Amino acid sequence: MSERIKRFNLQRYGALIVLVLMVVLNGFITPNFLALGTLWNVLIQAFPVILMALGMTMVIATGGIDISVGSTMAISSIILAKLSIHLEWLFAISLLIALLAAAAFGLFNGMLVGVFNLQPIISTLILMVSGRGIAQLVNDGVVISFYGNRYTDMGVYRIGGVLPVQVVMIAIAVAVVWLCSSWWR
Repeated sequence: MSERIKRFNLQRYGALIVLVLMVVLNGFITPNFLALGTLWNVLIQAFPVILMALGMTMVIATGGIDISVGSTMAISSIILAKLSIHLEWLFAISLLIALLAAAAFGLFNGMLVGVFNLQPIISTLILMVSGRGIAQLVNDGVVISFYGNRYTDMGVYRIGGVLPVQVVMIAIAVAVVWLCSSWWR
């Protein structure tokens, strides 16, 4: 095998090789690391980050950048939480309002880039910094607790009593991004 091919394969698959080595090493060293419950727990805990990463993958793949996604998620999450508490029986409306708020922030960034020709990193930096402040103002800097609330059941629901709903949602989101990326090629 030529040196060029070895270097290409290492550059292309190096991170995957390191990941596999780390999983195998932890499988031997850490008790219950390879247990199904551990995998479910990791996927459930990483669920919001995976969804944001999929969205960012699409943004970066199209030549853009957005560093305000965390702040946008924080604002829309707080809006959802506060509305869910006050409009207890209208969860769908609370969810719709939270999604509309996130879309409004995305539209704001899009207008700064598309209409006012600001650099994407600068326009999204504006929302990243101000979004954190907005989220704290909306929430008065207090953590909202959902323990004992009927909405907590959504976070622990398992399809067939085994498969966490978040894993299914991750699979659907990955499939949608994969289909979109196949369509763009």
